Amino acid sequence: TYANAPRSSECTACSSGRFQAEEGQAGCVECPGGHHCPARSMPASTPCPKGSRQPAVGQALCISCNGGDYQDEEGQTTCIQCSPGSFCTAGSPKETICPTGTYCEAGSALPTSLGSGFYAVDVNGNRVDEGGVRQQECEGGFYCSGGDRTECETGYFCPPGSSEPSQCPAASFCPEPSQRIECQPGSYCPTGSTVESN
Repeated sequence: TYANAPRSSECTACSSGRFQAEEGQAGCVECPGGHHCPARSMPASTPCPKGSRQPAVGQALCISCNGGDYQDEEGQTTCIQCSPGSFCTAGSPKETICPTGTYCEAGSALPTSLGSGFYAVDVNGNRVDEGGVRQQECEGGFYCSGGDRTECETGYFCPPGSSEPSQCPAASFCPEPSQRIECQPGSYCPTGSTVESN
């Protein structure tokens, strides 16, 4: 509160967004940035809680961080962009690592599911289970599903981008799981062949 006239015996409540911590003052002070003054007659400003910010002065409320941003300290004027490999929902006080089967670019509000035939990689391009920053197409000879990358077995064919193995088809042979070759006329190549038979 403050006295709105010299030697007044009555005090007036500070309006929202303002406060007065000292006795005998003739006015109120604007709430500083990173703080809020929600109620009338507050003796002090209140720091904005984690997960929020207040860039302006003289405000009654704090603003939640947007999805893709977070704030892990109280009393801040800005939020921090979520790091690659993590996501931050609106009002988040911390980053959350992207789970298996997903990836998160910088500033992600939620994880993105991996496409069929893809796996997650880190900032260096290495395959990871958690904390992926982007998706990478499964290489020939492997199949990828739900974030797992599995080597294709002999007699199966897995071209790039495979989400499951398929047996080497009849009339072809697969000397390696990433390679399928048509059989020559007069050769015998049943399903699952790894060599051409005469």
